[in-house]
Amino acid sequence: MVIYNNMVHRISIVNNDHINLYKKGNQYFGKSSILVGISPGNGYFSEKNMISILSGLCKLSPFVYILVPGEIHIHNFLGIGYTADMARKKAKKDTNQTNNRLARVVDIMQSELCISNFKIIDWSSEIEVNTRYQNNLCLILKEYDNNKEFQLSVNVMTYRYLTSRAKCRTINKLNVSEGVLYYLKELALFSAFINIFGEKVIIAYYRVWGDALVYIDKLFPGFYSYCSMIQYEVCDM
Repeated sequence: MVIYNNMVHRISIVNNDHINLYKKGNQYFGKSSILVGISPGNGYFSEKNMISILSGLCKLSPFVYILVPGEIHIHNFLGIGYTADMARKKAKKDTNQTNNRLARVVDIMQSELCISNFKIIDWSSEIEVNTRYQNNLCLILKEYDNNKEFQLSVNVMTYRYLTSRAKCRTINKLNVSEGVLYYLKELALFSAFINIFGEKVIIAYYRVWGDALVYIDKLFPGFYSYCSMIQYEVCDM
């Protein structure tokens, strides 16, 4: 339970058995480090919610890695039909706003809540340059081109996501082939956890991830042994 500015917030872990990764996550929660993603431009990650999510996970887990995947956010805007220049500008604006919000939350966590068992991960310097990540991304992109079932699974999920983002926007047309790159790059990150973090990590997110993860387990034997997931929710009390 997190108390801040006379408001009480509670983060709880959803009892989710969607796939085996969630069963493992619930089993190891509190014992393993956590990676929590904060999506740029996503209204769910308000400053209020960030405080509850990050401080709650830090208090319940030995260590928390925090990631704002701003560098790949451009694929979301390219996917809903913006030009490269406009997509770059919009992605940068969203990412800067999210990072500024995160900086304020981190200051509160450190100075007022005395929480320090976390680290902010930089996509450019810690993920994108990682050789294992780069190699795995190449394999995933090749699998996406050659495995029609995998391709369909990723395309359907991406199309639904882009359609929801495109509402109330003036765009020409959706570009699913560009939009899928956001998801495929996230999958490459998940597949390279051991090499990047040097330990098993639980992925924490407030929504259920897609079924495409089963294809990653087939592509990288042992994936399920070092990766697991949890779904959380923030509740006001």
